[in-house]
Amino acid sequence: MDAKVTIGTAEGRYGISSELLAELCDRAPDAICVIERRTNAPDFVFRYVNRAFETMYVCRRDMTLGASVDAFMRERSNPEDRERVNEALERNEAFRIRRGLTRVDGSFIWIEANFSPIQWEGGHRWMFITRDATREKRAHE
Repeated sequence: MDAKVTIGTAEGRYGISSELLAELCDRAPDAICVIERRTNAPDFVFRYVNRAFETMYVCRRDMTLGASVDAFMRERSNPEDRERVNEALERNEAFRIRRGLTRVDGSFIWIEANFSPIQWEGGHRWMFITRDATREKRAHE
């Protein structure tokens, strides 16, 4: 299996249209988003979020798309986690992380996120699949 997934690969090799792919993502129970590095800047912006993302992060797509990931997601985890995320993004490596996050409405949740580099619309992007890990974290405390 290819290490990098592209929309063209899904359409050509597997016969899945981009419309079907979008519908599958919107019906997924976990939050899914795609980000890209802002042109001539160090931060990332949201390019896509699914319905579960809107629910988990208490936001609407129209306020998320094009917004800075750093400004939007106020994390509450240790600096080593932040450094690990930045290093993996720079090396273009997939990884998983669990961290605390303050949502737009001010409430706090623990998330477990899987990050994967993808090629989309002719450029390099990152896909995050995130699930709420708050219950698990509280059960272990």
